[in-house]
Amino acid sequence: MIILLAWVLLSVAVGFAANTRGRDGMMWFFIALLISPLIAGAMVLALGWVPQEATSLPPEEQRARNSTNARTVLIALSVALVLCASFFMIAMG
Repeated sequence: MIILLAWVLLSVAVGFAANTRGRDGMMWFFIALLISPLIAGAMVLALGWVPQEATSLPPEEQRARNSTNARTVLIALSVALVLCASFFMIAMG
């Protein structure tokens, strides 16, 4: 049960990370579910950022948006870690 919960939460974090980098977050979420969150996360990080178009947001707004997305990913990972630790402690009794 704990492993399944951790798998899903880490897959959500991969989806957030992909979305933050300009990629399709939902697609990467399902890839992480099917393959492995660790492998999919490494792939997202290796692919890097999608180049911005000339018609994108101004740099200040883009930096603010990226900062907010990065904080969201860190919060999601922190919550996943706390939940996994909590379930582990409960399971170990």
